[in-house]
Amino acid sequence: MPGYKELYEYCQTLEPKISRNDILNKAIELTGVGTIKCTKTALDITKMRGFFLSVGNTQHSLVRVFGTNLIVLARGMNECWDRFITVKEVMHLFDRHNETTGTAEAFDRLLSDFELLKPAQGPSPQYSSELRSIWMALGCLCPEKLRLEFVDQFNKGHIDHYGIALKLKIPQQHVKYLLNDSFKPIIDTILVMP
Repeated sequence: MPGYKELYEYCQTLEPKISRNDILNKAIELTGVGTIKCTKTALDITKMRGFFLSVGNTQHSLVRVFGTNLIVLARGMNECWDRFITVKEVMHLFDRHNETTGTAEAFDRLLSDFELLKPAQGPSPQYSSELRSIWMALGCLCPEKLRLEFVDQFNKGHIDHYGIALKLKIPQQHVKYLLNDSFKPIIDTILVMP
């Protein structure tokens, strides 16, 4: 995936806890999108913890107010969730045109896809982008060398999911993906996507 590969390689040179601002600034540099602001609002975190709004989405009132690309986060999340969702939403800078959620209709379809978990019509491009952004964020927040060390330590019983989450400052529920045998093949597939 153009741009993400360079971001991923950059993150491999960093030491955790990797700054979300370092990731954001590098993503902005690689994509040339200009400014991205972050704001918080009341969201039902059982449905959504955050979302990305492109400056081109002039239908949305927040874009009209801020006049820039925007990451909107749910108020009241702990630092780990806040960091992870910020980085996950930054990954949408690398979306292809058909994957953006630029209209209210596309956003509603995305929410419906998540409610169904397995959409009857097959996943929309936006749904696929949402899932991919989780893997991409994890790939940036946990350099591969460190991930392999965590896998080894976990397999030996020297660290648990909570310990890994604390070191990376990510939500504990996402650690299982880092330890999964499919993690590196998924990242490798993303890295070569056009």
